[in-house]
Amino acid sequence: MSEPTQTVADRAAVIHDKLLDRIHRRASHVFAVLMVVQWICGIVVSLVLSPRAWEGKVQSTHIHVYAAIFLGAAISSLPIALAVTRPAWVVTRHVVAVAQILWSALLIHLTGGRIETHFHVFGSLAFLAFLYRDWRILIGPTLGVAADHFIRGVFWPESVYGTPNASLLRFAEHAFWVVFEDAVLIVACIDSSRELRDGARRRAELEALAASVGHELRNPLASIRSATNYLTKKLGAGKDLDPKVAGMLAVIDREVERGGRIIADLMRYARARPPVAEPCPLRQLVDEAVASVPHDGIAIENHVPEDIPLLSVDRPQFRDVIVHLLRNGVEATSRQQPAHATNGTGNGNGTGNAPATNGAKGRVVVTAHGGGRSPWILKVIDDGIGIPAQSLPNIFDPLFTTKTTGTGLGLAIVDHVVRAHRGRVAVESFEGKGTTITVELPAIEAGPS
Repeated sequence: MSEPTQTVADRAAVIHDKLLDRIHRRASHVFAVLMVVQWICGIVVSLVLSPRAWEGKVQSTHIHVYAAIFLGAAISSLPIALAVTRPAWVVTRHVVAVAQILWSALLIHLTGGRIETHFHVFGSLAFLAFLYRDWRILIGPTLGVAADHFIRGVFWPESVYGTPNASLLRFAEHAFWVVFEDAVLIVACIDSSRELRDGARRRAELEALAASVGHELRNPLASIRSATNYLTKKLGAGKDLDPKVAGMLAVIDREVERGGRIIADLMRYARARPPVAEPCPLRQLVDEAVASVPHDGIAIENHVPEDIPLLSVDRPQFRDVIVHLLRNGVEATSRQQPAHATNGTGNGNGTGNAPATNGAKGRVVVTAHGGGRSPWILKVIDDGIGIPAQSLPNIFDPLFTTKTTGTGLGLAIVDHVVRAHRGRVAVESFEGKGTTITVELPAIEAGPS
């Protein structure tokens, strides 16, 4: 029993570390932008409040302007460089934290110790805690703000409190509120870390369950398929085979195939791998997906232009995306009323505007444009039954489905893969009129296909 538990624990640790790495990288990039914004704001504040200094009739640029420009640049340069080049380093977030509190000190000085500017300290601590989710980075800023308030409060109280007669009681009051906020933020960081670990553990358990279920079910399904094929061949040799028996064998074969697809979806969603991008011709990807989707009586039309630029994606993953979208479109269209399916005229809003051709039960159309310097836009349009408005916010949730069959993992996989490619998925649907699912991927320079 200890071996599986250890495996789950190891996998949970890997997932947790990846999530933290992503959080730290995103937070560092946010603070890199914030450092630039604060530098600009510091210069603006100095120019508005004290642009000129006077000595008799001689005027000159106030030293606050120079402080905002050069001292601000000195404070921001190192954290920006580290945030851009080493966003996930432990050192990076500690440097960012100290620099952020130095900006608080500089802005307080530039505004003459105004009490309103002191809120920058509290806001900085909150930003650091909630973006990095690491209570340890609060230690440096807390010590820094305490030292700054104490030293300037003794030797230069006007720059920090706006008055020349500040007592140590003022310092103690400010320090108390900073420590009070730290206590709240530390509790929040610990809770957030616990939730992150619990989520990683649940994800690891889901992966282990999916792998176990997949292994345990695939072998029986393979045996059933082999037995069905054998019976079909043996019984098919006779001329008096009961049509009901033939129908039952076909049902078994079809359901075994569906069971295998469900297992594959579950395992694919549970243990998704990072995409490995390569240049891919989009029209060919759509053709491959169309060939693998059963669509008895439903017309699937590939309207992707031949000359659309190459798409830089993980080929197997993005083919799966198109397969899931086509399968959803076919299933939705096959459930539509025959009257609508044969004469659909669309709704005039770009949704459900894939009327079926004569003789077909319905139609699913794939279109695309963009690429190169523009984002790629891929649309899968069907004239099917549509999605109820109350269900739209949940359609990308795992295990959520509006159908009586299926696992509800198809669109969840689509959303996960597209987001892993830095894209997004949008859905527009009207009940009884059809659905348009739009996949947008960021622009990447590539040659024509």
